[in-house]
Amino acid sequence: MRIAALLIAMCFASQAVAGMDEGIAAYKKHDYATTLVELAPLAEQGNLSAQDILGLMYLLGQGIPKDEAKGVQLITASAEGGFADAQFNLGAMFENGHGVEKDLAAALAWYTKSAEQGYAAAQGNLGMMYANARGVDQDDEVAVEWYAKAAEQDYAVAQRLLGAMYLLGRGVEQDDDLAFEWTNKAAAQNDEFALAILGEMYENGNGTEKDLAKAEHYYTLASKTGNELARKALGRLQASKNCVAKATTFLFNEAVMCTNKDTLRAAIQEGGAVVEREDDGYWYDIYDSSEILEGTSKLSVSYIKDKFARAFYEYDADMDTAKVVEVRDMVASKYGKPATSSGNPAVGEVRYTWKLKDGIQLEVNRGWPDTTVYLTYTHPANFAALEAEQERQKHAAEVEKRGKQNRAF
Repeated sequence: MRIAALLIAMCFASQAVAGMDEGIAAYKKHDYATTLVELAPLAEQGNLSAQDILGLMYLLGQGIPKDEAKGVQLITASAEGGFADAQFNLGAMFENGHGVEKDLAAALAWYTKSAEQGYAAAQGNLGMMYANARGVDQDDEVAVEWYAKAAEQDYAVAQRLLGAMYLLGRGVEQDDDLAFEWTNKAAAQNDEFALAILGEMYENGNGTEKDLAKAEHYYTLASKTGNELARKALGRLQASKNCVAKATTFLFNEAVMCTNKDTLRAAIQEGGAVVEREDDGYWYDIYDSSEILEGTSKLSVSYIKDKFARAFYEYDADMDTAKVVEVRDMVASKYGKPATSSGNPAVGEVRYTWKLKDGIQLEVNRGWPDTTVYLTYTHPANFAALEAEQERQKHAAEVEKRGKQNRAF
């Protein structure tokens, strides 16, 4: 039914002929009897617009017995006569196999004829064919060219797709600002996918300031159109808001209990830490923290399934046994006295722990004789899941190693 709706929506570029306007007006009102009276004679006279609309009526069985063959005949005659609307419709029919055998090469050819006449919907569909290698080799740069032509005509679908190309850096240099600009234009026309994407851009701060209230607004608008991705995002955002409301532990202004990998990575960099390693192939990201937290040299952060698991700062104590007390007192000034303490700060291993209201565990500890001091933030459930996954992978590697050894002799 989507192809039917698409065809109907695109067929109203009229020629200045008596009865044409009346026929189009009747068609838009679904008054097919009047449409037939007004347009059938014009179609017989070779009026291209009338042929196109009458062809759609036969193709879809609108007010007359459905006759796909006659519908295809009329639309083809109009398209071959150079009528851009019909060329677009015929391209859509070949792309989707509606009334004709599916033929992507033919679809590409008819879309091209229509697009070259400036027909925005054809330009948008042609861009999609190049972007998705449908009937032609993939060519993102050509796709962007066609999207841009349609977008400049205020065609919402093309504006959204052009925004996506800028967001992903496909066919153009990656540019969050232009991605936001074009997506915003499409959303202003209530394109459901643009509304959802705009919500995500506000949520993540792509091309705009991060604004969760606006993210929720656009997710809500998209959800009202029936967009399932927006509905799920809205639920996730609401759950995150509820989590943040209960949070008491923060790193770089992000609630440790609620944050995820992408959000915390961005916050850490914005906070001034220098990336030494951000690689999903390792258990820990590593940052130079010397310029953001006095006395520290390194910050390490781990995740499990994109959720925060553990982070720890390293203080190079250089045999300064008082350093552990200094860090303990710094943490206590923010979170109160530690729940547990063990060891003698003057010599040997020392450990202080805090169990915070939101469930996050803080720990300041020092080994011995290595006097490096660690300040650690742990999400207990997620870190337990991380350790379980590490153990699972270790076991799998051992099994694979034994298997290779057994096959080797």
